[in-house]
Amino acid sequence: MRSNIDILKQYEAVSRQMINCTKSSMQFGHKVDDAIKTEIKLTLGIHNIGGMGSYLGLPESLGGSKTKLFSFVRDRLQSRING
Repeated sequence: MRSNIDILKQYEAVSRQMINCTKSSMQFGHKVDDAIKTEIKLTLGIHNIGGMGSYLGLPESLGGSKTKLFSFVRDRLQSRING
């Protein structure tokens, strides 16, 4: 069985893109045990916890009401149509 790090290394080789672990972040569900989180972070070398920011204008975390979450898209589109 392949390890997570092997899968990421294969992705780097195939895509010719290198994963920057200092810029990368992870997000875990609330049911994931702290020991598992620590093990994954140490294995992958990614220590930043994400989910609070945005990427390409979209929220990193997609939990909760999708209607409320993406209402900014509707509002922005509406303002462009009216403006």
